[in-house]
Amino acid sequence: MHCACTGALFDEGAEAQMAAFTHSIEMVNDDRTTMSRSLLTETLATYPMDDSFKASRKLCDLVERGVAALFGPISPISANHVQSVSEALHLPYMQTRWGPPGDRGGTKDMWWRQN
Repeated sequence: MHCACTGALFDEGAEAQMAAFTHSIEMVNDDRTTMSRSLLTETLATYPMDDSFKASRKLCDLVERGVAALFGPISPISANHVQSVSEALHLPYMQTRWGPPGDRGGTKDMWWRQN
């Protein structure tokens, strides 16, 4: 069976998001119809919020560990930087963000970005 390691970067204090991410990996692995020949594993990293330098260092650590894809940080400053580095490395990058109604100039309250 093939293992695909997914990396995830979280702001410090984002325990709820980390738990949701870990739970989603477990759900995919429990449903053998989704990926019958592979298992997902996760490597989690945290960094101080809005510190793009430390987020970049954590990203390098994840890449050195051989992650196949990255679930990105929520904070906008770090997210933009991590997305740029991920694109340069051709590393699949996913991000979600939620905000209160009316946030982001009237756009949807939750959005998804992927490269």
